[in-house]
Amino acid sequence: ENAVIKTCNRIFAPTQREKERLINFYGASPHKIGVVPCGVDLDFFCPMDQDAARRQLGFNPDDTLALFVGRFDSMKGLDRLIEAMRYLKHRRHLRLIVVGGDGIHTPEGQTLLGLVRTFGVEDSIAFIGKIEQKDLPAYYNAADVMVMPSHYESFGLVSLEALACGIPVVATPVG
Repeated sequence: ENAVIKTCNRIFAPTQREKERLINFYGASPHKIGVVPCGVDLDFFCPMDQDAARRQLGFNPDDTLALFVGRFDSMKGLDRLIEAMRYLKHRRHLRLIVVGGDGIHTPEGQTLLGLVRTFGVEDSIAFIGKIEQKDLPAYYNAADVMVMPSHYESFGLVSLEALACGIPVVATPVG
């Protein structure tokens, strides 16, 4: 990262705060950094019928669905969310849908599966894996809530995508 930042001609950051981090942590020249906010295609990420989205994806219409979308990176806080599910086990129809990651067969995926077993929440969590971008709006619309338990986020684009679909977002106060 240091080499890239030192040798590139121009850097685009999604927020002023991210620009400041590039300057402070990497010594990037402020003159090389432009701020270009992320955006969401509102024609693509838009509300649709929740029951139809659940039928399309094979989810139970009576379940309460919490959705996580992201990488299996420790900064995303998925381990924290899995642990939180153990305190909600008594809610029989609560399900956590995990979209993203590089698969449950990766070292990160195996660590998360170990936590699922340790906390006894196997019946409450579904790991979907990577999906095509075109399929993402259905997952947002099937959910009752989007959860972002991140330790750090530079922008959190998935929160905007969920909100554009009319889904409430619960997030840690970071980034």
